[in-house]
Amino acid sequence: MRSILVALAVGHGTGPELLAVFQQVIVALAAPYQLQIQFVTSPRTYHSYSSLLAINDTDVVSSETLLDADHYEEYCRQVVARGACAIFRTSISAQALYMVRDRLFAVKVEHFELNPSTSILMIRDQAQGFYSGLNTIDAAQETVSRSTYFNKKVFERVLQFALARARETWGNETEIRTVTLVYKFHLFDGLFYTWAKEWQNSLGVEVKFVQGDTMNRNLLAFGVKGRQLWICANEYADIMQTMLLDRFGFGAQEMACAENVYLSSAVGGALSEYQTAHGSADDITNKGVVNPSATIRAAAALLERHGGCPGVHHQMDVSLDELHAKNIRTPDQGGTTRTKEFVDAVLQTIGPNLPVKPGDPQGSAMARDLFSPSWVPRGNKTCLLVVDFQNDFMTQYKNPRVMNRVKENVPRAVEWARREGIEVAWVRFLGDEKYQSATWRQRNQVQRRRAWCQEGSWGAEIADCVQSQAHERVFDKKAYFDPFLGPDFASYTADFQQFVVVGLFADICVDAVTRGAFQRGLWTTVIRECTAGLHLPEEQSFAYMQLVYGSEVVGINQLLSTGPMASL
Repeated sequence: MRSILVALAVGHGTGPELLAVFQQVIVALAAPYQLQIQFVTSPRTYHSYSSLLAINDTDVVSSETLLDADHYEEYCRQVVARGACAIFRTSISAQALYMVRDRLFAVKVEHFELNPSTSILMIRDQAQGFYSGLNTIDAAQETVSRSTYFNKKVFERVLQFALARARETWGNETEIRTVTLVYKFHLFDGLFYTWAKEWQNSLGVEVKFVQGDTMNRNLLAFGVKGRQLWICANEYADIMQTMLLDRFGFGAQEMACAENVYLSSAVGGALSEYQTAHGSADDITNKGVVNPSATIRAAAALLERHGGCPGVHHQMDVSLDELHAKNIRTPDQGGTTRTKEFVDAVLQTIGPNLPVKPGDPQGSAMARDLFSPSWVPRGNKTCLLVVDFQNDFMTQYKNPRVMNRVKENVPRAVEWARREGIEVAWVRFLGDEKYQSATWRQRNQVQRRRAWCQEGSWGAEIADCVQSQAHERVFDKKAYFDPFLGPDFASYTADFQQFVVVGLFADICVDAVTRGAFQRGLWTTVIRECTAGLHLPEEQSFAYMQLVYGSEVVGINQLLSTGPMASL
């Protein structure tokens, strides 16, 4: 069995609780991949901002901050020497932390992705600028001065790292033409422009300096187009993180983790440190209600990058989204679920869907044994039904991240069915006014709705990420939800005992299909990652379909690990 060494550092507040969560989750996630996790833990519990304030003595606060910084820097050096692949750290006092980041030349890596071809890779420069340097306080304690610096050599190191990480993230074949540096460059006497010209010649890319307010205006005016590589002053990136998390559908800071990378040769030039994006939450220490989502994401991210566990990070995002939709949330997110219950729910949700390599039956079996059973087909003949997977519905959807998940997984389900000899059928919606009933037209007029998926239009076509084959049946619904209302479809379904349903939307036409099938004595299975709710959260629709129609709801990887049980 393979093994990796993970270093741990804990701060005051809820740090010890989250450290226990991290260890539990990373061990559980690693097991199906035949990976053993070993730990080395810092002997010091580092101060949080609240624990420093509790000292109530400025001189002692300053000395304790320096002790934390010195100790953590030395700990980083030691764990690299011992062969640790990465560090997981809970929240500690920012002042001590930024001293270490200054000394060891830290950057923070954040990837905001709308789809595989549209994303921002933001490298936060933590090694210099306002967040670096030391405070000087006058004798009367009425003035605090802070000296900061920008250094050409540090910039070059950050630029080289950013380009390397971009190629790793987007593929070595990706041509990176421009790097955008977001700094308050107007304050530096034109020096940055001189440096930029030199870097363009040495690195072979355009280097653009942009003011923070200009970058914000560009985002509002043009959105995100293509793949963009940003290097940002940390003061700008710190403010923008919350906005970017929201814009890209990643939720609040309480749900997010981040990777810092120390570029100093003293720690090997590339020491990764994973952290939660939120603070130490000292006010809820030992109450059992701290939100563990960011810690859980950090465990998955570390395994993906350093543990050879491909797909676990993405699947964890999907699992956390599912729990959120089911209203399984901690109190800070408006729920009542306690920390331990939330962690247990996450592991139960992700377990059957862990993307363990198909060639590793032992790992797949372990994932099923650890978490939950695999999907079992019912009946003698099964059909995969793709419902309303059309351009209009996909491009108009409110949450691009959710729709990208559907767009990614529906082709996987279709490929699985074809490989296993399961028949695939397609249902398309046509919303032309000529097909609409009087009630439908009146609703559209009152609610000012337009007709979607008009016959012959691009919007009515099946999305180009997957296409029907010549021998596969395609059925049109002319301004109605339930395909069983069409005589051709109703006749076609007489040969089947079960439908596996994917497509749009969970609370409208997917629901209509499962209801129609149930009323005709057919089994239905809905693939969780292959649909999305329009008006209601999909998890609410799943619960309704399970309760009323007896439908199964399974994860995509749970499905892909099985084949049909009967000859088709």
